[in-house]
Amino acid sequence: MTATDQDLAAMAQTLEQSGDYRVLRRLPLREHFSTPTELAKVGILFDVETTGLDTAADEVVELGMVKFSYHPDGTVAAVLDTFSSLNEPSRTIPEAAVKLHGITNEMAAGHKIDGEAISAFASDAAIIIAHNAAFDRKFAERYGRYCEQALGLLGQPNRMAGPRI
Repeated sequence: MTATDQDLAAMAQTLEQSGDYRVLRRLPLREHFSTPTELAKVGILFDVETTGLDTAADEVVELGMVKFSYHPDGTVAAVLDTFSSLNEPSRTIPEAAVKLHGITNEMAAGHKIDGEAISAFASDAAIIIAHNAAFDRKFAERYGRYCEQALGLLGQPNRMAGPRI
């Protein structure tokens, strides 16, 4: 049985009216915010999901990037592409990590992050933004030459302000 949009809206309203719940609604996907111009540059949002918080011992289980174009004033023009790759770690993903990011051992099994694909995806970026760049950078360093572009941009604190939507 599948619920219609109207059924789902009614359920959300009922939950919110109880006072015990706050319902978050999915934002509609927007790929274009404004028309890119010849002055637009390319940026990347960069994120990793890991087996834990120890940047020396834990491992990446997913690397994700969103490529976008932005104007000289920093406003985003358009989403250009996405990159997502799972990676099977050398040890079992701890339950606490699974609860946080939802990536299970079964999901990651047999997957490996392709360094060449990372390099190709990030090659034209003028800026790379990470929510927690110090953390993400330490994991990205393990991919060495494939992340040179990303590492160079993540290492420049003045570049971390990023575009505005």
